[in-house]
Amino acid sequence: MLQISSGKFYESTDRHISDGHGVFYSNYLWVAPIETKAGKFEPIDLRSAFTAYLFSYKNQMENSPGNILVRVGDGEILDQFQAIACFGIRAVFSEDRSWIAHACRARSVGAGDLRVPRAGGFNDQTAHKFFSGFLSMLADTLETDEPMQNIPLLLDAVETLAPIVKKETRRPMLALYAIFNKKVPLEFRRPNADQFLKSYQSELNAPHIESLAVDVFLADVFPWSLADCEKAFAAYLKVRGRNNRLVLPPRVETAITIALANGNGHDRESAAARRGSAQHTRKFRSATAGSRGKSERPRSQHPSRIAS
Repeated sequence: MLQISSGKFYESTDRHISDGHGVFYSNYLWVAPIETKAGKFEPIDLRSAFTAYLFSYKNQMENSPGNILVRVGDGEILDQFQAIACFGIRAVFSEDRSWIAHACRARSVGAGDLRVPRAGGFNDQTAHKFFSGFLSMLADTLETDEPMQNIPLLLDAVETLAPIVKKETRRPMLALYAIFNKKVPLEFRRPNADQFLKSYQSELNAPHIESLAVDVFLADVFPWSLADCEKAFAAYLKVRGRNNRLVLPPRVETAITIALANGNGHDRESAAARRGSAQHTRKFRSATAGSRGKSERPRSQHPSRIAS
């Protein structure tokens, strides 16, 4: 939604443009405004224990015939920017100031406390937002020459939390962990990645939206029947964004939709073996080319570089 609202996918210049604002709190202190392609991020309270930032953006809707919508998706825009800010700045951001205070407290409150403040607010309730932000980052990496961001603290948090959280909230953690450790060069992978993923292989092998997203990047075809894949995607669409549920980046949703439309299930091609990073990248780039436009220069085939 953040990318759509920017207007980059619209062909017509006839649009409804609305000013949008959101306030985030953070343990990160920066005194100057931060200009981004998504909007302007500036501090408005530097005296409190946690800094308040005003995020200003443009919400754009194409004024097409018969379209009665003039504005939609502001909540989703703020959620997605929050996830990107956590990744890009490596700090904790939230619209809830009390949550920031809780996430960044000095000590755990008990054995069941899931506090992992050093991973930028990553826990069982925010993992799906981090997963969505990670997929956006990875998609950009595959289509540009920019290096991929290294995330050692986040991977460490996944290894810590995975054994103690519920299966449903563990799925985006495992999906993020699996994609990262199979896409980056060997020297940046977790030393125990194979053993860790083997412990949760049955969960990764089940058809659900997170595993579909994993195989969009890692596999040539989905290793389940087309019917099971369509059922998993339909279940995701039914609850998409509701009650703090996962929302995939538009390019990933598009890639899954096209893969299903092409019948890319296990029953179409029984050997659902992984076939190499370059081939998977071509599939993803081909499926999402319509939403990005033609490239002006050759793009890297896979994230062969990584930013520390």
